[in-house]
Amino acid sequence: MGDVTGLPGVAAAAAPRGWSARARSVRRLRCVAVVATLLVALGAPGWAEAPQDEPRVLLLYTNDIHDHVRPGADGVGGLPWVAGYVAGVRAQRDDVLLLDAGDAAEKGDLVAFLTHSELTFEAMGRIGYDAIAVGNHEHNLGLNQLRRLDALTGHRLLALNFIGADGLPMFAPSRVFERGGARIAVIGMALPRTHDTLDFAASAQALGRHAVMLREQAAADLVVVVAHVGTEDASRWSRAAPEVDVFVTGHTHQTLEAPLRVPETGALLVQAGANARKVGRLELALRHGERPDVLSAEIVVLDHERSAPDEAMLAWIKQREAELAPGAGEVVVQLEAPLGWFAIARLSAAAIRHHAQADIGLYHPTHVVRNPLVPGAVTVNDLFRAASDRGHPLVEVELSGTEIEAYLLALARRDPRRWGETQWSGFRVTRSGDGALTTDLETSRRYRVVMPQREWEKRFLRLTEQLQGAERDGPLAARAFTARPAGFSSVDALAGYLADLPESVEQTLARLAAAQGDADPLEATAEALFMARTYRNAE
Repeated sequence: MGDVTGLPGVAAAAAPRGWSARARSVRRLRCVAVVATLLVALGAPGWAEAPQDEPRVLLLYTNDIHDHVRPGADGVGGLPWVAGYVAGVRAQRDDVLLLDAGDAAEKGDLVAFLTHSELTFEAMGRIGYDAIAVGNHEHNLGLNQLRRLDALTGHRLLALNFIGADGLPMFAPSRVFERGGARIAVIGMALPRTHDTLDFAASAQALGRHAVMLREQAAADLVVVVAHVGTEDASRWSRAAPEVDVFVTGHTHQTLEAPLRVPETGALLVQAGANARKVGRLELALRHGERPDVLSAEIVVLDHERSAPDEAMLAWIKQREAELAPGAGEVVVQLEAPLGWFAIARLSAAAIRHHAQADIGLYHPTHVVRNPLVPGAVTVNDLFRAASDRGHPLVEVELSGTEIEAYLLALARRDPRRWGETQWSGFRVTRSGDGALTTDLETSRRYRVVMPQREWEKRFLRLTEQLQGAERDGPLAARAFTARPAGFSSVDALAGYLADLPESVEQTLARLAAAQGDADPLEATAEALFMARTYRNAE
């Protein structure tokens, strides 16, 4: 096995950055429609039969693991089950490559969060991943932590378009492996962002050049890309890099039961859901100078009743959890029905207000809550997963009644798909027919308000900066705002609040909703979409 690190012309490829985060968001919303029109799904009846003397390779792949190191709460998935499945396949054949398309970090279990995702990447190193793409959630952790995570995997992070100040990749752009009598080149591609990466177009150009170089200089029989982009963006890159045979994709959390083929290039696109629930399999026969034949393709669901974990890894994860988060498995409450965005945020607003003995609690549903709570026993770890890193740190701030009302009104007047409204505890809202809202807060009184740090930074302060930058008048443009750490987390508050409830969760939610006054008119629609999306991704 050898590394290919030369990349002629990368510095010159750093073109002006485009394709904004907003544009990427819109494209993700259109993803299903675009895939339907631009890509061709392959079906099992079309699998090829290859002569036994042709080189073969089996690609096993995951994506968007998101710190799911514990056993899945619904009896599906978790990294110990990925480890057990991979070990079983490797025991049967020696032509296996194990790949991941990025976003192994964040959004998952409490014990992984407390290690800044180091536990996850150490587990991936123990499993023996051959190549791992850099996702946006790894990028969020910063370059120094990225380097630590890379070391924990045995330096398996690949990122051609993750560029330093010198214009060169900050991680290995690719590796070449010997498997099944063939040379297989794997290139890593990060999600293009506004810093540290080439933009989308420059990434495409660099990928095209690098793939050609691997064919010509490294004598690659197969070129595979692990890319933290969805299938639509991967298909665009394919047209700029026709030498690539396979794209292992991520970011959109799709489950592709069969590979998609890009009509213009013949490249295959695969993806395997999210949260360490599934492992994809793609078996290929290689023919010199031609596209590989698909011998078989499958998405393996890691159901605990039908698959076995790696017992050593499971014991190790449990040991680390006992050391770092000993209460994570403690059952807090029993749920009769699932709770979505708004229900969790409504409970959390009341819980953090109660814990801090503050006047008001705010908790943004769509910007802070990540996952629903499902019926059955709810543990401390489940509460953490509901908002994970987004809801963990809290802040306290003093705001006047006029400023709080202005914040709510500013949220209500912005695009609900991007901003949405927050949830509140400690006052009552009245809405008029024209969309205006008022509260029963005293306008000049200063209130102690507690909220997630993410809401404070990404919603409240952003709104004030926009208003002040536009030189507008009003309560949010009149002064500089500062906050201080609250000294506890939303998990602490919510666990204590739910454990002490004198009534059912459903009764509590009805009481809190009545105390709030007039709800967000889009709440029911947004909640239904959230739950539908969540359960679709979990299938």
